[in-house]
Amino acid sequence: MINGQKNDENISDTDRAAIITRLQALELYTTSIGCIPEKMLFELKLQYWTIKELYFSPYKVYLNAMTRTKFLLKFLQTQKYITLDNEDKLTDFISYFIKILREDFEKGENNNAKSM
Repeated sequence: MINGQKNDENISDTDRAAIITRLQALELYTTSIGCIPEKMLFELKLQYWTIKELYFSPYKVYLNAMTRTKFLLKFLQTQKYITLDNEDKLTDFISYFIKILREDFEKGENNNAKSM
């Protein structure tokens, strides 16, 4: 998804455009990777992948209400509990990150239902 590359050939052009729009809204889309440090580039790729996975999940609707601050807060909370010092922890990291995002979505949905 970096620089408009088609990293996943199974994504339609319409879906790719929608995902890029969401990434741009969250200020996570970049067109130039030459000046980005390796660690930051890796984190951006994780965030891009998470947005893509959420886009193709039942939680897609919640992406519309997600703010950059809330998304990055959850990412930093995940980093606090699961450090990525080796590739073995990558699956754990992504799973936990999506889990806490999902919990936040559900909590927000429950709060909206109670206020009605």
